[in-house]
Amino acid sequence: MNPRLYIWGNNTFGQLGNGRMALTPESEPTRHDAELTTPTRVPGSQAWSDISSGTAHSIAIRKGGTMWAWGVNPYGLGALDASGNPVTVAPNPVKLPGGRGWVDVETSDSYSLAIQNDGSLWAWGNNSSGQLGVGDTEPRFTPTPVGSDRDWVSIVATPSGTSFALKADGSLWAWGNNSSGALGTGTIDDDPHPTPNRIPGTWRSVSAGGRLTTHVLAVADDGRLYAWGQNCRGQLGLGAAPVDASQWQCVNDFHPQPTQVGTKADWVRAVAGSTPIDGGFSMAIDSAGSLFAWGDNIAGGLGLGTSSTTGDALRASPTLVGEPGGWSKVALGYGFAVAIRVDGTLWSWGWNPAGQLGNGDPGPGLTSIETWLTDDSARQPTPARVGSLTGWLDVSAGGLHAMATR
Repeated sequence: MNPRLYIWGNNTFGQLGNGRMALTPESEPTRHDAELTTPTRVPGSQAWSDISSGTAHSIAIRKGGTMWAWGVNPYGLGALDASGNPVTVAPNPVKLPGGRGWVDVETSDSYSLAIQNDGSLWAWGNNSSGQLGVGDTEPRFTPTPVGSDRDWVSIVATPSGTSFALKADGSLWAWGNNSSGALGTGTIDDDPHPTPNRIPGTWRSVSAGGRLTTHVLAVADDGRLYAWGQNCRGQLGLGAAPVDASQWQCVNDFHPQPTQVGTKADWVRAVAGSTPIDGGFSMAIDSAGSLFAWGDNIAGGLGLGTSSTTGDALRASPTLVGEPGGWSKVALGYGFAVAIRVDGTLWSWGWNPAGQLGNGDPGPGLTSIETWLTDDSARQPTPARVGSLTGWLDVSAGGLHAMATR
């Protein structure tokens, strides 16, 4: 199998990797001709094995194990130019150092984590909260080893600078920002935590989302789902939120220790996402392939057919999306979702100001926060199929763009 890469959505910073970009001042984010509103194949015959969408850049691994990055990251995309300076802007894919041994990568706003085929963990980019896990807070401009262990199997990078990684024995480790209690230690503080610390328990998977604050979802070895961190929009799924379903504010509600979500014990994977108001939303798939959603629903990102304009701005408990069964993967961007069904079809829903749903609609543009709060033309609150192609294998959602392989 030779998966090809498709990409679509906002391209202000060259995050689509097609050689084009449309940089504008942050105060004037508008629709750009450089955007792609339907999944578009990246030119070339290369096959891709892993993909990760950041806020304004993307990183992917080719089938041969080389790693490539494109877009904008002021702390460096992970490569140096001919003069030894960090490459911060690249509208075309740039090869990163590390040879042909890369197997997994996760990127976020300003830093990245990756695993090589020997199980070693690597990090680069912004390190102000110690999110690189290298024992200090200095940035790194190329992949740098994190300790000497060689049994890492999966990783998570977040916009707020909290990092997570799983080892082969099911142990879960966290480091970086703890301002919302995301390290799961039972404490909250603003200090950097530059060294990985273990979270008690045995775990299958972990995900984390949020912008300035973080919420975390993790599936334990027994199939139970746990959540901790920020809960301002009910994104932890614990049945309560500090505001009601008609409000849009994010009022801090921190839970610094893992707490079980409901009573189900058949969860397969859970995904945490971010929203422009620093809220968050969450989704999870159970063993029957049913998809559940909860948290912020201002722009219809939960896929329930409702949004803030219908008085349903949040859900504080897992809620079934559509009919039971049929889902295999889901990825969450800023207020939108892209998912793959078991029949290999691609679906999307939620916020769509810049074509990130891939349905051919460019959206109204990023004119103001009003496109998030009140503009129904920027919303699609019900899951809808993206195009007619089948055979989709993997999907990743960034700030306002998405990638998928088939």
